[in-house]
Amino acid sequence: MSRKKKEPVLQELIGSLGYLARHRSGISIFNKTIDRLKMGDKVVYLDNKIPALIQDVFNNKDYEQKDGQKPVIAAKRKTEYGWHLIINLPPGVSFHQVRNDKDFFQDAVNGWIEMEWKSGKVHMNIQLGELPSMVKYEWETSQYNKMVLPIPIGYSRTGLHVLDLTESPHLLIGGTTGFGKTSLVASIIHSVLDRAIVVIIDLKGIDFEYLQDHCFVAITNEQARIVLLALNQEFERRRDLIRKYKVRKAINCPVDIPYIVIVIDELAELDKDNFELVDRLVRLARATSMSVVAASQRTSTKVIPGDTRANFVARCCFKVPSPADSRVILGEDCNAAGDLPSIKGRCIYRFGIDTIELQAMYLSEKQAEELALNTKRQKGWEVNVKDTVNKTPRLSAR
Repeated sequence: MSRKKKEPVLQELIGSLGYLARHRSGISIFNKTIDRLKMGDKVVYLDNKIPALIQDVFNNKDYEQKDGQKPVIAAKRKTEYGWHLIINLPPGVSFHQVRNDKDFFQDAVNGWIEMEWKSGKVHMNIQLGELPSMVKYEWETSQYNKMVLPIPIGYSRTGLHVLDLTESPHLLIGGTTGFGKTSLVASIIHSVLDRAIVVIIDLKGIDFEYLQDHCFVAITNEQARIVLLALNQEFERRRDLIRKYKVRKAINCPVDIPYIVIVIDELAELDKDNFELVDRLVRLARATSMSVVAASQRTSTKVIPGDTRANFVARCCFKVPSPADSRVILGEDCNAAGDLPSIKGRCIYRFGIDTIELQAMYLSEKQAEELALNTKRQKGWEVNVKDTVNKTPRLSAR
């Protein structure tokens, strides 16, 4: 073999050995893999596969600048669920640019990545492992006693994510029919049924009739209008109490003000007048211990205008046909729900700026009906409709 032919082969061999060295998963001694060595206070990680894959993405996406500088992993630490990397960016590379390439990093490590810009460095929290494909509705509320209205959203690679609905206080849910949207809505209802007054607007009229002995269930736009007028009047009453007692929230008033959770399954079916009544509650009722949980399979800006959507701090989106549909629910910078696998219950959850992939719990119709039988009937959910001619119904006191 000539010298000219040997050189490319040698270079390829050296490159392959370098790749293997950088992507090592540890050192095997007597059939036991050692992935780290502790030297005094310092830990040397012999398992470098995941950090090397992240560095490969930086190299292959051409982050290198004209002066030869490129992003460098300055520190790495194994965590219970994966890795935590701290990355230095050279001048000319922005955190926004790295964050926009998040999908490439996630595909490389086959996991979920959360990024944060802190103290002039990129902090990358990598969660490895597969999500479960089905999780039965089962959870212990006693673990969340510090929350007022805890609701389970779903499991990530690190465990169950629970939202205190009073911290949001509104939740928007979207997704294609058959992928878990209604199951999540039912899970939320049963999680708060013994802690709050629940009002359900189910214009499909088929999913929540079994709860009519527990809460007000509207199945027509006329019924929805009656209860929404009542809720808007209740909002005004509570706002007056807040002003009277000179506090910032209804929870701080010296009188008992129960929480009210308004659940709307299929927002698109509301007529214009009813939607305006819902929109008013979403915009103004934040401080009055009234929460709106709204779901829709039609992820369109005509159904959910931007001004309304902006008031939902918490959002959850199941599988949707396209990235554009994902952006309607989750925000203009989040296409993730459009790329979800076709797994029932798989969703993207966003609370504020935090975004995570979850597997929502599955609540079957049979289990939901059994839960209802074991739940005490609420007091105070009835709507007084005696004066429906003048459209001035009132929500009864608890």
